[in-house]
Amino acid sequence: MRRLHFTALLGLTICLMVGLILYNGLKPENERARRYSQNRHTSRAMDGYRHMMAERYAMLTTDEADRSVLAAMTLGEKKAVGKDVRRIYSVTGAAHVLALSGLHLSIIYMLLMRLSLNRQRSVLVQTIILSMVWGYTLLTGMATSTVRSAIMLTVYSLLALGGRRGYPLNVLALTALILMISDRTVVYDIGFQLSFAAVLSIVLITPVVDELVDKNRFLKYPVVKWLWDLMVVSVAAQIGVAPLLAYHFGTFSPYFLLTNFIAIPSVTIILYLALLFWVTPFDVVGQLLVGVVHILNKVLALLAQIPYSVIDHLHPTVVQTILIYVGFGCWYAAILKLLQKPQNVV
Repeated sequence: MRRLHFTALLGLTICLMVGLILYNGLKPENERARRYSQNRHTSRAMDGYRHMMAERYAMLTTDEADRSVLAAMTLGEKKAVGKDVRRIYSVTGAAHVLALSGLHLSIIYMLLMRLSLNRQRSVLVQTIILSMVWGYTLLTGMATSTVRSAIMLTVYSLLALGGRRGYPLNVLALTALILMISDRTVVYDIGFQLSFAAVLSIVLITPVVDELVDKNRFLKYPVVKWLWDLMVVSVAAQIGVAPLLAYHFGTFSPYFLLTNFIAIPSVTIILYLALLFWVTPFDVVGQLLVGVVHILNKVLALLAQIPYSVIDHLHPTVVQTILIYVGFGCWYAAILKLLQKPQNVV
């Protein structure tokens, strides 16, 4: 197993814990308002195009829920999303697909890489792809999670051009450093905490799971492998963000895995259709787009009605939240110890 870079891990963990403590103790409302104002100013140049696309969405359907969810998922416009829709997505554990995040940007990046036939060493290809990635980040308002993903994708692209392979933990730590240098108050941001906790958990847990499972034997079918990878990533991300969700929002969604099996493929289709809809005049694409969003909303509404679909009123203290992460860390260290192969002594 690849040797973990514990210095980067320690730095990231300290950033998350400090952010959690500062958020609990200080909560600098003026600083967060200032940062939000700066981000809105940065994306003001994109407001015209975003407004034009929102108007095209309005012409596709009269259903307010479908239209608002579509605008939120593809344009980052969450203001029109009603309380009932927000509750459904929150209860089912699908709030991360309603708000733009690294997931959305990664889906777009993978699509662009496939269209370029995975020519990672081409300077022209990487330049075009990164321009589109950062253009979409600007278009959607530069949320912390999307900026984090854009920076990581940029670092990976630069390493690919140089024929180097980046270690995810080091790239994540570098991204956190860049964000904190650019804005000293970013550690207060809930999106920053959730985004880095999820990615950190995925980076740490997935290699361990890969060692425990013989993929060549059990996952030789592409569909089975895709479902397995989706399950592993979903569980790993949930482990990372569950304590923070309980602390900030007081909720936990037991059916998050079932939700992700439905929501993530749907979001992938929605983003692909949205990109096609933006560059083509064909209304049939728009109708398909609205249809997928409508089906997703209905399915999640049904899931929200299942008994015990949400556990609420948790609200652990900041000390309890940190101790939960310490417990996770102890379990993780114990598993790594068990996986170490004993060396033969001659």
